[in-house]
Amino acid sequence: MMNSKPLGLSLLFQLLIGAIGAIAPTHAAEQCQAFEVVGGNGTTQIKTVTPPSVPFIPFVPFVSYGNNWNTDFAVPGGRSFKRYLVTITPESNVTYGIELNLKYSNNTFDQFYKQTTDIKAGETLKLSATPRSSSQPYQVNALIGGIDNAIGTTYQLTVYGCN
Repeated sequence: MMNSKPLGLSLLFQLLIGAIGAIAPTHAAEQCQAFEVVGGNGTTQIKTVTPPSVPFIPFVPFVSYGNNWNTDFAVPGGRSFKRYLVTITPESNVTYGIELNLKYSNNTFDQFYKQTTDIKAGETLKLSATPRSSSQPYQVNALIGGIDNAIGTTYQLTVYGCN
């Protein structure tokens, strides 16, 4: 036996709104493109953090030590992106010193992140930036390192341009 209880006005209104929402146009999802690593292969860089740079070692002539904290990603020419997204995923719990920059062809840059950041193993830290309204960067620079517990840790780094 069917219940012949009349539909309430509020329920009827909810059904009508649901039906309109089902046929209304939806906005396209954001499209992102991964950038190539400058001087590397592919779009994802995997690094193990080295000790910090030492410009010279005292009493040992002509010896210095550089770190591997800097990574550049090439922004493809002929395209404009509304935002840039940097993703960092460590293999272990870590505290990184992170600096992120958009580099422009007139030898200027916009630093959009500079912090010491705790990240848990396997979690992805996502950081984004908006470019200048008048120009697009040619590279995105990531400097990731640290002394406390970062040396010897490994992370994956990928940079995207999104519209």
